[in-house]
Parts: sequence; structure tokens; C-alpha cells
Amino acid sequence: MPDKAAIEACVAQKLKLDEAQDEDIVATVLGSCAEAAAPSKEPIAIKATVETGIYDPPSADVELTRTFLEASTVAGGSLKIETTPANCNVGN
Repeated sequence: MPDKAAIEACVAQKLKLDEAQDEDIVATVLGSCAEAAAPSKEPIAIKATVETGIYDPPSADVELTRTFLEASTVAGGSLKIETTPANCNVGN
């Protein structure tokens, strides 16, 4: 998991103060900030969910959401990282 404090600092640096209070605007930079953040040196408590959709086998859509359980300084008070891995296939 990327370091939570590093993600929060990146978001604060990229956005103006009024933008940082808008959850939708924060969401636009959260992914790049999570990618740029170094991995945490300590274990991090998260809630992880995986959603799959199979529309044209063997291809599948997969969405992974990782939410930090510790409160965050970003708008909304919660830090959620959403990723969609590419080229997922359903095995036999």
C-alpha cells in the first residue's frame, strides 16, 4: 500500500485550498498521487473490495477499491484508491 501521508501531501500540493475541499476534484488527482507515493513501511489497515464483470468471455472487467480505515485529511475524510487492472481474462 502506498504511504497515506505521502498521498495526502501530494493532493494538498497539487490542488488549491478551495479545490482540496471538493471530493470530486480530489478524486481527479488521487490516482496519480497514490502511484507516486512510496510504499508504506508499516502495515496499513484497509477495506478492500473487488468487483468483476464478465461481458464477453474470456475478457473480464475488474475493479479493485482499497479504502484506508484510518481517517484522512482529504475532502470527505476517507482515502479511497480505485484501480482497474488491464487485460483480465477468465480462466477455465
